Amino acid sequence: MSSKSQNCDLPIHIMEPEPERKRRSVASKLNIARGEPPAFKETASIQEIKRDLRKIREYARDNIASLVGELEINVAKKYPGVKISSARDAAQAAQYIARAGEGTMAVSVNNSAVITQEIRPELINRGFSVSSPYASEYEIGAERVRDYWGLPHLLEKGIAPNFGVSRKLFGLDHTGEAAPVKDYLAVLGVNAISADDGTVFFVQHFHNILRDLQEAKKVFLVVGLDKIAKSREDAAFVAECIGIFGMESMLLGLRPKDKTATGQEAAPLSNITNRELHLIILDNGRSKVIESKFRDLFLCIGCAACNQHCPIRFSFDVDYNWTPRVYLGHYLRGTGNSLDRCLHCQACRVDCPLELDLPSMMWQAKMDRNQPRKLRQKLLGTPELLAKLGSAAGPVANRLVRSKIIRIPMEKITGIDRRANLPKFHARTFRKWFKDNG
Repeated sequence: MSSKSQNCDLPIHIMEPEPERKRRSVASKLNIARGEPPAFKETASIQEIKRDLRKIREYARDNIASLVGELEINVAKKYPGVKISSARDAAQAAQYIARAGEGTMAVSVNNSAVITQEIRPELINRGFSVSSPYASEYEIGAERVRDYWGLPHLLEKGIAPNFGVSRKLFGLDHTGEAAPVKDYLAVLGVNAISADDGTVFFVQHFHNILRDLQEAKKVFLVVGLDKIAKSREDAAFVAECIGIFGMESMLLGLRPKDKTATGQEAAPLSNITNRELHLIILDNGRSKVIESKFRDLFLCIGCAACNQHCPIRFSFDVDYNWTPRVYLGHYLRGTGNSLDRCLHCQACRVDCPLELDLPSMMWQAKMDRNQPRKLRQKLLGTPELLAKLGSAAGPVANRLVRSKIIRIPMEKITGIDRRANLPKFHARTFRKWFKDNG
């Protein structure tokens, strides 16, 4: 690779999970970017990693305007071959892609949230044929993980999956490998980017991102405002945290290969010689989130750890990876009409490496819209009152809730399945017992 390409082409680093034998203790050094000085301690506990991650994300949130300006200036100055633009919303981003695509209607996308939830629907509305080759390279057998109890729970055992920079590209140069250019567009959401020097980071579990960078005739890198970090070290740290904390959620998201899907493999060869690299900085409501009471939502790194123990994730028939964060985001953007399915069980907050209180945010979002609470929500939302009434009724209440005649209308009113085992009420509560024996 020439020194010119290193100096003039946007650096793109791809992080991938390393072999199982290289998994290491969480207390070992985070593998920032090979060959570069570490930005953090040689050893760090999981709590220290979370603390450092929060510090980086809070800095980005509180200085996002200056970071965006810095990124735009540095990319324009250092990498003149990159076509950089800003989009206030997803519709404007799709309009830009349509105009720059010059009639090419085949699009390949990655599985990032900014693409699947925001850009992809707008591209489809404009008539693009959108395919996602993510996880379609391999057959997934019957032994795939189906629920959280099948996960290895590595972090709980003090072990972290090892993510490192496996490939360093410069612009769309693919280090001399013979990869034919094909007639399609690649629209890829980045996982992190450095405002200092524009270095882009992708977390890749398969090979779909690398292939798009090598083969698409035009590549559009979509940068949500929440993906910008101050330095290369900060961006690399955030990207590796996405891999570490999100690895097990990725296992839950795997599905059997769609044999009817077509992607880059079916794209015809292109006769162009000059490929194009575009960088789109996307707002789409993110700056408004920072100015609102939901400003901590901007801290989310998109690792999807919040999905691991969510009890309602299977109740959504959607064409993107569902998470509690996605659920709330759709509601705040006006593309979701309800938050009623959330049980406010706090599992997502416990699993989140930033400890974002999504359940409280969902309550707040519902109150802000003055959405009337249904009868079942009022009943189930006052468990202490129900417990007091049940204890006062004592044995009578227990007999009633075991009766099929009562359970059928109870199911219709409260939504509690008639077959569910309910706790028994006791006239002598723990508080009364403690008062007598304390």
